[in-house]
Parts: sequence; C-alpha cells; structure tokens
Amino acid sequence: EKGELWIKAKFYGKSAHGSTPEVGVNTIIPGSELVVNVTGRYEKIFEAEPFWGKTSMNIGQFHGGVQVNIVPNYSEIQLDFRVISEEDKEKAVELVRKTGEEIAKKYKVRFKQEIFNYHPPIFTSPDNHYVEKFLQAAGAKEVIITRYCTDGATIIPIKKMPFIIFGPGDIAQAHQNDEYIELESLYQSVDTFVEFLK
Repeated sequence: EKGELWIKAKFYGKSAHGSTPEVGVNTIIPGSELVVNVTGRYEKIFEAEPFWGKTSMNIGQFHGGVQVNIVPNYSEIQLDFRVISEEDKEKAVELVRKTGEEIAKKYKVRFKQEIFNYHPPIFTSPDNHYVEKFLQAAGAKEVIITRYCTDGATIIPIKKMPFIIFGPGDIAQAHQNDEYIELESLYQSVDTFVEFLK
C-alpha cells in the first residue's frame, strides 16, 4: 500500500478589525496562494511508476479566520500525500516547505510546516507464497497496490511479516455518509478466506 503523509502548512499574520484591513496581515491570501502553487507544481514533480502508480495529493482542509469582520491572523492548510517511496516523501515535504517559505516572504508573514502523520509505503512481493495462494483462493490474476492507507501501515513495519489487503465492500464507499457493505460481498469474502485457509 502507498505511504500516507499528512502535512500542515501554517501562516501567521496580524489580526485587525475588518474595517481596517491595511492595519492587519491577512493569512488567507498567502494560504490560498500556497494551495494554487502547490497544486500547479505537483504535476511537474511527481512521476508515475509502472507498479506503484503515482504519488497523489489532496488538499484536505483549509482553516482561516475567526469571524467575517476580523482580519485572519492564522491560516492552516492540511495536505494529504499518498507516497510511493521515501524519495517522494522528501519531495512532498520540500514542495510544501519551499512554496510556503517563498509565499511567506512575499506577503511578510511567518510560515511553519508540520508533519502530523506519516506511514511509509509497505509491500509484499507478488512472488510470496502466501500472496500466490491468496490470489488462487480469490480467483484473481494480479496484485494491485492500494492507493489508500490501512492499519497495516502501523502493524506491518513492527511485525515484519507478509500482508495482503482484502475484504468486502468497495473502497469508493469508504468515508461516505452512507457507507455500507453489500451482504453478497461479505459472503464472497468469507468464502475466499475459507479457501485460503484450507
């Protein structure tokens, strides 16, 4: 599975009354510019790899301001990178840091970056005996790298054992308001596990 890297990009400015914005330093403006610039630069920095695919990026949250009539003195952007390598992790960290520092200088604000979650990519070879046996049990022909992160990212590096991500449902349903699993999918998964354990 791909690694999971979460970064907070923080801008610190100066609050003021909304009627006198020239007295304050609004951090939503540099924050917005960071979102646009990082998104634009992302495509040029990360390349796809045949097996792993490409490191992905999502701007997951943007916080700024307390209320409409106050110049916001703090803004925070949370970025979610799903990295395919340690090298891409470093590229992502550098992308956000360099972009943030350039923008902070331009707008005369303070910038800080924080990594608040990281799990490296993990992998079991398709040639592993358990993987081959599981593919047979599932009636599948190939191994697919997941784009999402599971609890395996925490457990596997400690246990140092082969792993397979498999289960009922459709990942498109994950984290949705109406998340569900169809019973037929559940039954098929149980059958696959039973076949694998024979």
